[in-house]
Amino acid sequence: MKAFTKYTFLVVLSAAFLFTSCEKDGATNPNQDFVSQMKFVADSVIQHANVPGVVALVVDHKKGVDWLYAAGLSDISNQIPMNTNHIFRIGSNTKTMTGTVLLQLVDEGKISLNDKLSAFFPEFPRSDEITIAMLSNMTSGIFNYTDDESWNNELDQNPTRVWKPEELLDIAFSHNFNFTPGTDWRYSNSNTIILGMVIEKVTGNSLQSEVENRILKPLNLLNTALQTSGTGLPAPHGRGYVLDDGESKFADVTTNF
Repeated sequence: MKAFTKYTFLVVLSAAFLFTSCEKDGATNPNQDFVSQMKFVADSVIQHANVPGVVALVVDHKKGVDWLYAAGLSDISNQIPMNTNHIFRIGSNTKTMTGTVLLQLVDEGKISLNDKLSAFFPEFPRSDEITIAMLSNMTSGIFNYTDDESWNNELDQNPTRVWKPEELLDIAFSHNFNFTPGTDWRYSNSNTIILGMVIEKVTGNSLQSEVENRILKPLNLLNTALQTSGTGLPAPHGRGYVLDDGESKFADVTTNF
């Protein structure tokens, strides 16, 4: 298989399993036209975008919209339809949780977005130029470790390896900065790895426990967890697929990463 970052992901993974649908009957729902348009878009993705299945969630309390919808397949081999009750990997939505914890700490006065990275990790390159805000809005210029060829090769050979944050940052800092901190924007997973480490240093707790105690428990998100090891998923769950460049066959990678 080619590297993880070279794949086109074909299952749109949503945190929609956290909610239940409140869609009204068409005769009484004033947002029916809007709902119909959203359904059309979701179905169109399945028909035209080489995506096996999708779960879509749109919530707008001001407009009274609470719409949850599944289309396509959750299991290609067995032709099982996508299900809104399935548990999914939420991938980079973890960044949202990390950012939420960080901003809570800002509100509590325990950290400032203007703080320099050097206040926490002075050993990191250019840490006296990088602020917490730059890490949060992807303007630090730090190289994205998932763009590193050797990391991708290792992922192919040993997909279940558990990486320590320090190992990932060693890879990131082995590359030149993409730009001078604060002068441009570029998506980099390395930023959020560092934010997680900052949160742990400020609180004295693991990022996992901070997410659980600050977000998951207060919101009663019983089917959500920040898993730090293993590749399994609790039931029920769909399958995860990728489509390699130049090939038309889906590869099942549900437990590969």
